Amino acid sequence: MYREILGLAYLAAIASAQCYLPNGTNRASTSDVGKNTYKPCDGNGHSMCCNTYTGDVCRDGFCWNESGRVLWRESCTDPTWQSPKCLKLCIDSTIKVDANRTQAQTDIVVTQCADGTYCCGNADPARKCCQAGKGVRVVNGQVVASSSTTSSATASVTTSASTADSSTSVETTTADTSADTSDSSPDSNRAAIIGGAVGGTVGALLLIGGIVAFMLHRRKQKTVTEATHLGLVGGSGSNASVTGGGDGVYFKEMSADQQRFELYGGTPPVTPAPYLR
Repeated sequence: MYREILGLAYLAAIASAQCYLPNGTNRASTSDVGKNTYKPCDGNGHSMCCNTYTGDVCRDGFCWNESGRVLWRESCTDPTWQSPKCLKLCIDSTIKVDANRTQAQTDIVVTQCADGTYCCGNADPARKCCQAGKGVRVVNGQVVASSSTTSSATASVTTSASTADSSTSVETTTADTSADTSDSSPDSNRAAIIGGAVGGTVGALLLIGGIVAFMLHRRKQKTVTEATHLGLVGGSGSNASVTGGGDGVYFKEMSADQQRFELYGGTPPVTPAPYLR
């Protein structure tokens, strides 16, 4: 029993030590393997593999070749490449790297852009990719959100990342729009109510003021008419009147044709009695 367990563990270790290309092909069985020897970067569970024959060193999912000073995306111990330990970068099965192979069928040179992102290939293609801002960001050996669709990532990764970004953007925009609408409605209603109340109040005050002014005017006209009828106000010539001061008393002036009498200023004469004794 103990030997059987050891045997299974040995077989599992051998199986886990195998390295596979993105299309599921065992890297050691490919025609271009030559003297290249691929070994896992981590002995525990799945991991990326690097070519130890050329002196490649594992670095954050990549393989760094010091002599050529280039980065490679090489193979992974998971034949399905579904493990998060497999660097899903430059694994598109539709993009050809030569006449016979696609990205998914071989190791791919990777170029790091000035902004820290990565593009597939080197020289002019990589330079154009970096300048266009199409690089893919890699953190802890995994591809993270990409800003745009590019040949530097697989179709599946690019599509899922773009879909997630689009969904997030739509949901966020919808939520913000709804929030803005719900927030603005009470303010609009409140402004309309206040405007209506102010307008109604001003209109009512103007109406009341007009009525009061009209009533005062009518009252003044009535007073003048009554005074004229009594002969206290108005008229002309001999019937003209003058005011007697601020007490509101009016004195009628004597007519020019009326005979005037002078008042005696001394001691009045004594009329003798008609009969004396």
